[in-house]
Amino acid sequence: VDARTNTVLENIPVGARPHGVLFDPDNGRIYVTNRGRCDSTPGTVSVIDSGARTVLATVQVGACPRFLDRDPNTGLIYVPNASTSRSVSVLRDQD
Repeated sequence: VDARTNTVLENIPVGARPHGVLFDPDNGRIYVTNRGRCDSTPGTVSVIDSGARTVLATVQVGACPRFLDRDPNTGLIYVPNASTSRSVSVLRDQD
């Protein structure tokens, strides 16, 4: 969104039912959790290049992923999965 004009600059397609967003200023990537159906079906995390505004990867995680957090010391990204898996997926932040 352009803050000066309050207009959408671009829509970037991601997975079903996007929920949490994390921006990593160190590598300019945006991570989006896609909850999907929130049953036993795995959810995904979309990895977006913020400069090019393109999806670089879609990573499968546990069912119904919600939010994300990144450890700045290790670069690991933690994704809690809220449905039947009751787990936390750990992703490595790649350059």
